[in-house]
Amino acid sequence: MNRRVNLILRQDIREVSPLLILVVLLLIPVVIFAVQNAQMVSITFLSWSLSLNMAIVVLGSLLIGLLVGTVWTWLKGAKVRGQVRQLTKALEASTRQVKQLEQALEEQRDKAERLEAELRAMEIAMEAHRTERDTL
Repeated sequence: MNRRVNLILRQDIREVSPLLILVVLLLIPVVIFAVQNAQMVSITFLSWSLSLNMAIVVLGSLLIGLLVGTVWTWLKGAKVRGQVRQLTKALEASTRQVKQLEQALEEQRDKAERLEAELRAMEIAMEAHRTERDTL
């Protein structure tokens, strides 16, 4: 039983996600920062006032900035996303039209080949008729 558990643990260790490794590596400096900046600071905004750990204030400000930046970028990208949707629809419509035109072209080529074959047959028939007429 222990052997099986060891195999499972070894397998899990080998399959550790690169994202998990990155998160852990990024959290190490955050923890160090929080430990080294544990003193309390007073925060005042309008009529509110509170005392918080400096690390919480700094990291909270960072998170708020990241959130505002993400929302701002997403809102600015809405116009581009709309254009991409329109262009994708136009591309699909153009692709359908190209397929229809290619099919129509193929039909016209087939028709032209049939007409050329009929023309050759008529020319042969006319030549045979002239030869027959000339022999009389």
